[in-house]
Amino acid sequence: MNVQTNAAPDKDKPMREIGIEGKMIGRYAVCTYYRLDAETVVKVFDPNVSYEMVIKKEIENARNAFVAGVPTVIPFDDVKVGNCYGKVYEMQNCRNLMDLIAEDKEHMDEYVKRFANMVK
Repeated sequence: MNVQTNAAPDKDKPMREIGIEGKMIGRYAVCTYYRLDAETVVKVFDPNVSYEMVIKKEIENARNAFVAGVPTVIPFDDVKVGNCYGKVYEMQNCRNLMDLIAEDKEHMDEYVKRFANMVK
């Protein structure tokens, strides 16, 4: 599916444009994460990702998870990186599930149960 990124979050207010050279920290299916500084990261979505269809829904999901008590980061700024949309997030000082499992394989069953309960 090739969706055009022509629906900006606020058409009356231009988005802040940022540069991200040399700061990549992860690449995923439709986005790339970059560290902006010690406290913030930006998630830059591929050019074919629509703000209205994907990014806006992700923001809503993050806020709903936070309100439900699930530890998550909240996006706080819309940005443009070239012809792509991006969301700026606060950095959390935490470790992800894969890191915990890699460091403590004897308790993998417990981590899997915790994850399953959280998803429920």
